[in-house]
Amino acid sequence: MQSVGGKKSLVVTFCSDGSKLYSKNVKSGEVTRTTKSVKDFYFWQIGMSAADGVTGLWRAEEVKVQGEAAQCM
Repeated sequence: MQSVGGKKSLVVTFCSDGSKLYSKNVKSGEVTRTTKSVKDFYFWQIGMSAADGVTGLWRAEEVKVQGEAAQCM
C-alpha cells in the first residue's frame, strides 16, 4: 500500500482466462470451443484508493487491461 497525496492507495493485479468461455447454439445444443492460446489471456491492473470517511471501503480509480498476456499462461 502506498500513500499518495495523503491518501492510501494500492494496485490489485490478476489474470483472466477466456479459454474457459464458450458459445452454445440453443436450438441444436452444439457447443463451440476454441483452442487455448495467448489471445485468451488478459492481465488486469486496478488502481484502488481508500474512501474518505468510510472505514474498509475502497474505490476503483483506474482500470488497465492488457490483452494477449503471455505472463498469465
